[in-house]
Amino acid sequence: MIDNKYRVQSKQWAKWSDPARAMFNLMYAKMGDQELFKHPDAVTVAPMYWNTTAWNASWLAADALMGVDSVAVRR
Repeated sequence: MIDNKYRVQSKQWAKWSDPARAMFNLMYAKMGDQELFKHPDAVTVAPMYWNTTAWNASWLAADALMGVDSVAVRR
């Protein structure tokens, strides 16, 4: 059982497999360091906005492991 460290909605957490849950946790933790992802000359995004970017990328990664096309689902 993978802990829901970042409080993903329970309904969504239940849809993901353990590997997908682990992927979400790993991606969200790694994306906390914006410097790993932005161009060296780019300005740093405000933490509030970067949090949303990290959350969305982590969600997409978890969905991808489940074989779900997140973009198609949300349209």
